[in-house]
Amino acid sequence: MSLYKGHPIYGVAVPAPENRWHSRGLVFDRNLNQTIAIKRIESTARTFKTKKQAEKYGLELCKAWVDTRPVDTHLLIHGLDRPPTRRYSSRTTVFGNVQGAAYGSTDHGGLF
Repeated sequence: MSLYKGHPIYGVAVPAPENRWHSRGLVFDRNLNQTIAIKRIESTARTFKTKKQAEKYGLELCKAWVDTRPVDTHLLIHGLDRPPTRRYSSRTTVFGNVQGAAYGSTDHGGLF
């Protein structure tokens, strides 16, 4: 696994007919605390004699995808991969239905 512009990337060799290899590239989320592939790139148009050549080309596919990916300036400023609403759970999602606490009730159901 390599790191390219903050993204972990991985080149994979996939067996092809006649003892050859196809390439696959995997680009992962920048958040290194999780392992989420955000892009899988298949290349069956080219075949390679060696597994190493196919893996190297898989890395090149990943780099090309990262380079052409549109940049969201909001996310760039805050250093995030996704909008905050998708990254962080809301209070309702985390604690279940705590409507009383949301409306200023002093009865928090033992949550606090």
